[in-house]
This record gives sequence, C-alpha cells and structure tokens, in this order.
Amino acid sequence: MSSVKPKQSLGQNFLVDENIARNIVDSIAPKPNDIIVEIGPGQGALTKHLVKQAQTLVAFEIDGRVTESLQNQYGDS
Repeated sequence: MSSVKPKQSLGQNFLVDENIARNIVDSIAPKPNDIIVEIGPGQGALTKHLVKQAQTLVAFEIDGRVTESLQNQYGDS
C-alpha cells in the first residue's frame, strides 16, 4: 500500500512496525470461526494478518485516501 501521511485532524497514527503488528495479532489469537471488527485499519498493518485468520473481518475506515486501496487488496477476502 502506498505511504499516506497520518492526518492530525483524524487523530491518526499508522502502525508501521511489522513485528508489533504480528505480536498484536498473536496476542488476539483469532480463531478460524471468529468475526473481527477493525476500526480504522489505516494502511492495513493489522488487516493483512487478521484477514488470514478470521472467518470474517469487517473493517471501518473513514479516510478516503486509503479506503480504495484497502478494498482492492482485501475486498474479496
């Protein structure tokens, strides 16, 4: 995903450390039949790990700069 600078007006901070993203998902320990709701997936740092493990992942993002990319990358998952 292309690099988008966080908007202060949206209170954004994008997770960029891959190890931290994996550790967060590991600590959640999603099961194959789980339904996960992700609020503010940003550039998809957690999304790419969660989508592999959960039955259903619903992501809500209000920043139009990243929604199309997220939809293209994970919309069929």
